[in-house]
Amino acid sequence: MLGPNSLSTARTPFKEDSRNFVLFSYVTQGKVGRRVFIDINLFSDFLSLVDPNSFDGKTIIKHINQLTARAALFTGSQSNINNKFLHRDIVKHVQIYYHLICQGSTVKNGAGQIVSTGDTTSVYITGIQPNFSPDNQNAAALYGISKNQTPTRQDICMYEHAAINGGSFSMDAAIGEMKSHIPTSDWGEAQDFSLFYIPSQLRNEMGTWQTQQMKAFNPAAAAKELARVLIGTQKKRVSNQLPDVAWSIAGDGAKLLKLALGSCPGFLDKHTFKFIDPSIDVSNLLISLEQKGAKFDKEPIKITGKNTAANVAIAKSLQNDNLSRTLKSIDRNLSAGTKQILNSHGRNSAQINLSQQLLKNKGSGTTFMDIVNQAQGAAGW
Repeated sequence: MLGPNSLSTARTPFKEDSRNFVLFSYVTQGKVGRRVFIDINLFSDFLSLVDPNSFDGKTIIKHINQLTARAALFTGSQSNINNKFLHRDIVKHVQIYYHLICQGSTVKNGAGQIVSTGDTTSVYITGIQPNFSPDNQNAAALYGISKNQTPTRQDICMYEHAAINGGSFSMDAAIGEMKSHIPTSDWGEAQDFSLFYIPSQLRNEMGTWQTQQMKAFNPAAAAKELARVLIGTQKKRVSNQLPDVAWSIAGDGAKLLKLALGSCPGFLDKHTFKFIDPSIDVSNLLISLEQKGAKFDKEPIKITGKNTAANVAIAKSLQNDNLSRTLKSIDRNLSAGTKQILNSHGRNSAQINLSQQLLKNKGSGTTFMDIVNQAQGAAGW
């Protein structure tokens, strides 16, 4: 493993003193071609974006392994015009940022050309983020979703069910994602609902990476808009004595709601919440909602086991016992299926945490992909 001191010795052209790098996999040890390292702080981001068991996931991992020979040489590889050492590859649905660092001595030939005494260049992966297609037509706002009709903007929730999407790539995908979480009517028909839409650009902003082009999609502004919707809906339903709005919040939607609560004075007792595969530890969020008088579905948290980011968040929460204490305080129970998944992660989160610590220890022999595969194994139980 290369720590801060090793990076300095390697004449790193970027200041990453706080980073710890480890070998990506056994393929990238340098026995053939360059060594490829990755920042261990990208562990959660990698898990949320790459499923090693899927075709796309295998393609992404194969691409990274091939950086040993083809770094900056893939068709479509891009170099930063302001930093010749920084490169970006787009593979399937992810963008991979990496630096090429020459650690060998060089000499010039008679023509003044630089000739290396040996290929000791290494690759350092410093970022991974979604490669979303920009959605320039649909802002982060509330929309009415009605059967066979185009989504229309709403000021407040006009239906008894509402949702915030999580991992959707477009408005249509968000509608499809959240429709499955809205209960059908007594006649078995799909019900209309209000959707607070999170564009893909905003999801990038709430993650680890952001780009200059995406700064117009401001999470703070979107959170204030969501807060306005929550407050307006609360006032309308109190004054008209209307039923509560039942919210289904998926994935990264929990992040936006957490931001929005900072701009929500007063009570929210006309809102009921349910979280599906939240990508963050929602313990403190549940407490904040309860303090505002909000209510919770009989199953406040639903974990499907299919979302690795949610599984990692739950594992972290179980390690510090936050989730168990919070659920007890709000007097709610989990379904048998969710309990089984949580129990599985409870048994394995300590081992995953230990393995992550091994990544930080020089000479442990553990690679980044060792821990990814272990976490994926736990996620599938």
